Amino acid sequence: MAERPSLAFLVPTYNRAPHVTQLLRTLAADGDVRDERVCVLVGDNASEDGTPDAIRAVAAECPHLDVRLHEHGQNLGATGNVSWLAQNAPAVDYVWCLGDDDAPLPGAVGKVLDCLAERPVSLLHLPHTFETEHGVAARSICPEETVYYPSSRELSRVYHHWVTFVSAAVVQRDALAAVARELPTLSEWAPHIWFLNAGRDDECAVYGESLVRGGMDITWHATRTEILTSRLIEAYDEGLDRVMDDRDFAQYLDDFYPDVGRESWAQIPIETLIAAHARFPDSRELRGILFELARTTRNTDALQALDAAARGTGAGEAAAAAVAEGEERFGAGDLHGAVERFRAALGELPTWTEAWNDLGVVLHALGDPTARQAFDVALMIDPQNDDAQANLASAG
Repeated sequence: MAERPSLAFLVPTYNRAPHVTQLLRTLAADGDVRDERVCVLVGDNASEDGTPDAIRAVAAECPHLDVRLHEHGQNLGATGNVSWLAQNAPAVDYVWCLGDDDAPLPGAVGKVLDCLAERPVSLLHLPHTFETEHGVAARSICPEETVYYPSSRELSRVYHHWVTFVSAAVVQRDALAAVARELPTLSEWAPHIWFLNAGRDDECAVYGESLVRGGMDITWHATRTEILTSRLIEAYDEGLDRVMDDRDFAQYLDDFYPDVGRESWAQIPIETLIAAHARFPDSRELRGILFELARTTRNTDALQALDAAARGTGAGEAAAAAVAEGEERFGAGDLHGAVERFRAALGELPTWTEAWNDLGVVLHALGDPTARQAFDVALMIDPQNDDAQANLASAG
């Protein structure tokens, strides 16, 4: 086995003395932290609850733990704190940023160091869980063995929103410091932007075992809506565009929203969503979210904007092919197959009246009462559509 690389933990904190002291005691109890002389750099964001004194007390209690406390003269904000830590990390090979209510599992530090000794990478993503006092609330994707990727672009396409967890990234120290300087954003997505950029030109990996326990004491609930919507879109131009192109990012959004934040778009002005879809028209998730909101509010301007943006990606041609297949299956008596194809067409272009009308016809033939809803949507999009009017009347 090659020599293990050097490692430092970076811990941002603010007014959370119980959390950060528990984390420090957890690290102090880890034999690999002690044996490998892993230091812990804590950035305190001008706490007012005695956090610095509590940290110094733990350092005195655990003299074998190399705790280095930096007290900011003023609150730099969460992103500013992480940025300072990234640019002022000790002279080590790798850094591991830890939220103060998160922690490595027993044995995780040694496994990480052995993995990096065997095959150094620029970014090592660690599968993880989020836990409450009642048990595991969520579990990230975890491969059966460590998987390697040419760069962070390929890694992010597979692990999408799981990679945003700050405490699940072990990054080359110099690469992280460089991108934090190059991309001085204050976005809440900044750590994610920096981590992916640190790995954009070199091999990255995902460890083949869950190694981190994440806490659920989230401090950003007040701005959750903006973080999961407009600020995520803005993150592309603030640095994610150096890792992936706009189509990659559209796919990233399509992987992200089914699991996280889809409902948040209903809480912001629809014009923001229209602009986001126009910026990334290949995103079927943004397309679908926008259609449902426009449909619910009967916003015809939003429907027109959606239609224009979607057709610009070739969605009209893809939808036409699916409708043709659906009509062929309907003619052959395969009603369920026809429903599947008409729904596929609407996934491509949800503003197409013909597809809604055809869907309603097949649902009516199947005795499905939602046929009326399909005709209603068709007429909401095109109130003058004669076929949809006649079919709605026939549906009773």
